Amino acid sequence: TYFDGWTLGLKVNTYDQLRELIIADQMKEKAPYDLREHFLDEWSTINSPIELAKKFEDYEDVRRTIKPKQFKSFAKESSNNHKYFRGQEHFHLGNNGNEKKYFQSKRTVYDKRIKQLTCSYYKGPGHYAVDCTKRRKDSKNYKSSSSPVQICSRISKERIKTRKITIGNKTFEALIDTGSSVTLIREDVSKGIIEQSKLSRDIVVLSGLGKYEVKTKGSFQREIELDGEKYSVTWHVVPTPYLEFQAVIGSDILEQAFVGFDKKGVYFRKREDKVWFMHTQVYEARIEDEIEVKHVTNPRIRKELSELINNYIPKKTETTNVSMRIILKDDVPVYQPARRLSFPENQAVNKQIDEWLDQGIVRQSSSEYASPIVLVKKKDGTARLCVDYRKLNRKLVKDRFPLPLIEDVFYKLQDAKVYSTLDLKNGFFHVEVNEDCKHFTSFVVPDGQFEFNKVPFGLSTSPSVFQRYVYSIFRELMRKGLVMIYMDDLIIPAKDEDEGIEKLKKVFEVASKYGLEIKFKKCQFLRRKVEFLGHVVENGTVRPSVAKTIAVKKFPVPTTVKQVQSFLGLTGYFRKFIPAYSKIAKPLSDLIRSDNPFVFEQPQIEAFEKTQEITN
Repeated sequence: TYFDGWTLGLKVNTYDQLRELIIADQMKEKAPYDLREHFLDEWSTINSPIELAKKFEDYEDVRRTIKPKQFKSFAKESSNNHKYFRGQEHFHLGNNGNEKKYFQSKRTVYDKRIKQLTCSYYKGPGHYAVDCTKRRKDSKNYKSSSSPVQICSRISKERIKTRKITIGNKTFEALIDTGSSVTLIREDVSKGIIEQSKLSRDIVVLSGLGKYEVKTKGSFQREIELDGEKYSVTWHVVPTPYLEFQAVIGSDILEQAFVGFDKKGVYFRKREDKVWFMHTQVYEARIEDEIEVKHVTNPRIRKELSELINNYIPKKTETTNVSMRIILKDDVPVYQPARRLSFPENQAVNKQIDEWLDQGIVRQSSSEYASPIVLVKKKDGTARLCVDYRKLNRKLVKDRFPLPLIEDVFYKLQDAKVYSTLDLKNGFFHVEVNEDCKHFTSFVVPDGQFEFNKVPFGLSTSPSVFQRYVYSIFRELMRKGLVMIYMDDLIIPAKDEDEGIEKLKKVFEVASKYGLEIKFKKCQFLRRKVEFLGHVVENGTVRPSVAKTIAVKKFPVPTTVKQVQSFLGLTGYFRKFIPAYSKIAKPLSDLIRSDNPFVFEQPQIEAFEKTQEITN
């Protein structure tokens, strides 16, 4: 018949095989696109629902291993749909009740296949432990007032990261799973390490091990050695049927060690010499900055410093009345058209603007004012979006708040022996622009017009406004000599580490109140030598930084007036450190006068070489 011919073409011999093929086809249809891409080479050859379900599991295990789960199951639960459970996840297969029977009944034509299944809970045939009714009943008998501890779901054996662990004379394999809140060990493994009667009654309830909550048997403390370092670990004992691996090392070890992965496997690094500043988001935590603290000699102070850094949160419970007011000399709008950008440049600009929009830094604008943008290359090769406010700056009435003299800042450091420096993140963006002035900050790009809610870089009054802002926050601490500030750079001088940590606590407390974000990667804590504002500060003395002297040493022989100006600008930084600097550099400074021709001969060469020599 036609139907027989059709089924023959599908390579099926029975109605059961046809039903299996249809179910697999439905599962494929509901699979996410990225899952199909993952198994692209073999996708068309998978016709078994069981095999397909296993692929679904494997794929989700890969995603879960790479990044903690941030997505729901492949299909949402509905009262009209049935589910096929396998391991942790469920998959919807349609409305047909026979399909449910196909997967869950123990009396179908698949009896042979079902008999091969073995329950690891009570060792019976015909089902997995996850579907065991006896296990379900036992699980309901667990009663605890404790809140469940969330651990990550089971991981595919093919893609797991494990390490051999030795406790006493017992060696076993442990899964490294930083998604687990606690460290676990299987009951049968623990019996070779400690008598069960000696377990602490520290009972926790675990979720994530199959479909049910599991109560631990207790816990014990043991020291383990990883990569030559010893760690004290609390092991929570889990009933044997509920844990596939012999042990699971959880995120609690992150308090003592950094856990990394490479091609060779898992490695551990002792954390006592570094503070790992954690940036936490929903479902994930990543290491943002590492800060050296091993130079702090006092263990108590080193611990306090680590806690101070790790616990810092910009809470912003207080605000200042400082905002940017823009006053112009006349009412004639400044307008310039958008500059042309290449396609990659335009993409980079749009990406930056989207981020600013999300963060509330800018908003869309219809202002009669508009300044163009310029892309400035950074050291890493990427581009920074800047607004060219030069025409607007000519019309601005200056903000008269004074910027401190660098010499005055350094003078106040002469009695200190220990220093800490802080770098504020997104400095100007901490300060609001007055609502009536935002339209002046408008800028245009090929794809639109925007204006700043926060103080932008490029306006000539921005530095003074920001200085006024940070002074208003730290005024009391500055009067007491606890902190010195130049723009977004702060330095905290102290006589010793004890005084230094106490001053840091007070500065952090104030910074947190006002919601100041700190760029920890660029900070230095309780050091006897620090770099600050391009200078090296040590033992109450100040000298030029090595980077500046290297730049002078490597400067090529000038061939134009502009290059001479650049060289003098660079070496002028050393003026206060070099006696008779003006006399030495005079043959060069004479060249930049408009009435003098450019002649770079022996007097100029000698002045150039002498200046290079005395600055190194």
